[in-house]
Amino acid sequence: MYLLDGMGGMLSAQARNIADSDVLLAVSFPPYTLEVAELTAGAAAKGPELISITDSTIDPIVGAATVSLAVREQDVYACPSVTATLCLVQLLVMSSGLRRMAKPPTPQRLRTAAE
Repeated sequence: MYLLDGMGGMLSAQARNIADSDVLLAVSFPPYTLEVAELTAGAAAKGPELISITDSTIDPIVGAATVSLAVREQDVYACPSVTATLCLVQLLVMSSGLRRMAKPPTPQRLRTAAE
């Protein structure tokens, strides 16, 4: 699991490491940024599954998503809250971890030089 945070303006460089076997979880709320929309569209073209979490079906990242989850957040004294979104992300991450733990690892056979 990797966090693409765009620290230092390096979001596009971080996104180059996304493989087709990965799952990208993109979270986007107003004001929707062009950078996140471009990242999700570019990543979707590479083949990974894309889960979007957003507040609306008109969010630019929804079109590229395999699955889109809509979350309605409430402002608390004019300060946007992300509590529901964080709970949803935690649920997805924990479910994924539990599912991976339930599957027995596939034994890997060592290859010989002749192969």
